[in-house]
Order: sequence, then structure tokens, then C-alpha cells
Amino acid sequence: MLKQTFIALLTKYTNDQDLITELWAEIERNYSDKKRHYHTLKHLENLLRIFKTNYFYLKFEAQARVNLEKELTFLTH
Repeated sequence: MLKQTFIALLTKYTNDQDLITELWAEIERNYSDKKRHYHTLKHLENLLRIFKTNYFYLKFEAQARVNLEKELTFLTH
């Protein structure tokens, strides 16, 4: 999921597939280093999963709040 998300995001800014591949390889190389024990690709993957899950709920909650405010505004006029 992490690699696909990275590629999808960068594709919005450049069509240079070689650059995207090179940048991903750099991330993969640096976050797979033997010296890394916590901030690894797996850690980044987990953060992305948490973000995507919470983003959905926060976005849903925010929209529900806006709808409620609109309804309350309508009812109080």
C-alpha cells in the first residue's frame, strides 16, 4: 500500500517514471537499513494505514457536523 500511495501521489506532480522509481528506491533503501529498528517501511506502512482509517472517520464526522449546523440554522430561522 505504501509504494502504491507514493507512486500515485508523485504521479500528480511528474510523469517521469524513472524519477519516481529512483525516489522510491531511495526511500526503500534508507528505511530498510539494518541500523533502523523502529522507523522502517513497516512503520511507515502502519502510519499510512492509521492515517487513511482516521481520515475517513474524521472526514465523515466533519461532514456530519456541517450537516447538523445547516439543519440547526434552518430550524432556528
